[in-house]
Amino acid sequence: MRSRTIPVRLKGAIAKTLLSGVLAVSLHATPPFGFNSQTFRGRIAGNLLAGQWEPSALFSLLIQSSTSPEWGYDVVQGTTEFAPMDATGRPSQSGWHDHPTALSIGLVVQGTVWSHEKSNPGCLRPLPTGTVFFERSGEIHNNYNLDPRTPAIVRIIHFVERGQAATRRDQPDQVSGDPASAAPPPAPCPAEGPGGH
Repeated sequence: MRSRTIPVRLKGAIAKTLLSGVLAVSLHATPPFGFNSQTFRGRIAGNLLAGQWEPSALFSLLIQSSTSPEWGYDVVQGTTEFAPMDATGRPSQSGWHDHPTALSIGLVVQGTVWSHEKSNPGCLRPLPTGTVFFERSGEIHNNYNLDPRTPAIVRIIHFVERGQAATRRDQPDQVSGDPASAAPPPAPCPAEGPGGH
């Protein structure tokens, strides 16, 4: 068996291609700052059904899953922590991203998270302690902690297809289009009146 050598010119071209691929990936994401996330994944081994049928409330959740390693849904639970603002007044942030999940359910357990959403780019929506929020695939956002003293902590559960490894897709800044850094956060959204969400 003869060994083959790769010509130096071809090695250089391969290296440039690989490097440009790495750079292309890193240049299309606004980096997190002061943000830490830890997740744990487990298989949903059976079908889930929840329902509440009352005149005042309508609620239904059905997840069909399987014990099969090839298909079904997994649950990924995580904790994310946003550090307080740094000494220069720079807020911690998740970086622009979305979740390639069937559904993500979050609960703010400490502090206030400020959500900057692609669908509402002009202001930040507050999510104070105790807020339950939902995120679906394709809903691009960047979350901040504007508090100079208290970390903000979120517990989140992602329902993800078994073959899907990632629960996060990084995105460029949705206001400026900058693929490498996020613009400063806008002002908070005006308070909603009675009957608002």
